[in-house]
Amino acid sequence: MITEIDLYGQEAGDSDVISLLTPAITFVNVRDCKDVTDASILAVAERCPNLKELHVANSKVTDTSISAIARKCRRLAGVTVAGCDITDAALARMPKLTTLDVKGCSKLTGAAFRSCGSNFEVLDVSGCCNLTDQTIVALAKENPALQHLSLSDCDNITDVAVKAVALYCPRLFYIALNNCARLTDISITALAHNCPLLLVCGMYC
Repeated sequence: MITEIDLYGQEAGDSDVISLLTPAITFVNVRDCKDVTDASILAVAERCPNLKELHVANSKVTDTSISAIARKCRRLAGVTVAGCDITDAALARMPKLTTLDVKGCSKLTGAAFRSCGSNFEVLDVSGCCNLTDQTIVALAKENPALQHLSLSDCDNITDVAVKAVALYCPRLFYIALNNCARLTDISITALAHNCPLLLVCGMYC
C-alpha cells in the first residue's frame, strides 16, 4: 500500500498528483513542481484525511487549497509552503503543527501564528518581513520545544526577539539570523548563556 507521494522537483502537474491519491496517503511532496496548483491540493484535502506532511514549496498553491487542508486533514504535523503566495488565512486551524516552513511568504503577519498551537520544533520564517519582535516573543513563550529556528531576512527583528528565544527555548540547537541588521552582540550573548544545546548559529549582515 502506497502511503507517500514524493514528486520533488519533477515535471509533474495536477493530473499526475491526483491520479496517485488514496485515503492511505500520509505524505505528499510536490516541492518545486511548478505546474502543481490548488487543484491538486484541494484533491489531497478531499481524498487524504490521514495526511501528516505536506510540502508544496515553490508551487502555484494559494490560500484556497491550504485552507482546505487545514479544515480536512486534522492529523497534519508538517507543512512547507515556502515561496508560495499565501496570507495569514492559510495557516488558520493548524494546531498540531510541529514543522512549518513559510520562507519568503512576505504577506504573512503575526496573526498567522495565533492558531498554530504550541508544538513547533522546526520553524522557518525567513523573509517574512512583516514579523515583529512581539510575534517572535509570543512564539518563543508558547513553543518551548523549539529546536530549529530561522529568522534570516526578518528586517524588523531586534535583540528583544532573540533574547526571548534564548530564554524560553532551551532545546534550541540551530538558529539562523542572517541579514537581520538590527541585531547586536547582545543576541549572541543571550544564546550562548541560555541554549546549551546550540550547535549552529548563523549570523551575517
